[in-house]
Order: sequence, then structure tokens, then C-alpha cells
Amino acid sequence: MRNFNVIAKGEYKYKQTNEFLTVERYLIVRKKSHRFLLLDMTNRLNEKLTGLTLQIEQFDVRGNKLGVINPEFKSLSIKNGKFIFKEKIELHHSCIDFQVRIVCAQYGNYAYRLGADDVY
Repeated sequence: MRNFNVIAKGEYKYKQTNEFLTVERYLIVRKKSHRFLLLDMTNRLNEKLTGLTLQIEQFDVRGNKLGVINPEFKSLSIKNGKFIFKEKIELHHSCIDFQVRIVCAQYGNYAYRLGADDVY
């Protein structure tokens, strides 16, 4: 992604309940009038990540909720280890903070889905 301005970056402060796929760091960038989220993640399983569904709650500068988006990515091929998730995740134009929940992570023929009481 060229010609972008960095709005926010840092270590991801929220911890999630799963241990197989974690968000380590983030970068919020602006290109023209759009904001995008880039995630630095770690796949801790020895399986290829083939699909991902996220739930991203967005917040403005005062901490007010801006809404929730549910991006879904299919046809991925991400091996185990650290990686930068380069898929475009477009955010609200006022978003400066967010919280990510992994709703579903698909590994070939099986998937980890978020269920009751935040258990996978």
C-alpha cells in the first residue's frame, strides 16, 4: 500500500481467549479519505490458515463506539509463525482505536469458532 499516512501503531493491548491465532501489533493507515487496519499476527498451529472471520469493534478519540464490522476472508494460505495480515480492512473515518475478536479461523477441513462464554 503506497502513498499512505500512519495514524496509529503499536502493540495490541487486548488479549483474546484463543491461543492458536493472536494479534501482536497493529497499524492504522490513511490513504486518501479511507482508513485501513493492518495486523501483525502469529499462527501458532502447525496447519495452514485457509480462512478467517473477524469482529472489529471501533472507537473514536473519546472512546465512543463507532460500530462493529465483520470482515471475512476466504482462500487464504498462511503457514504457521508470524505474519502480517495484508488484507484490506477498511475502518470508520473517525476510528483511532479498535478491538478484534477472531470469530472463526479455518484450517483446511476444520475450524475454530467462537462459541458461548468466549470458548473456541
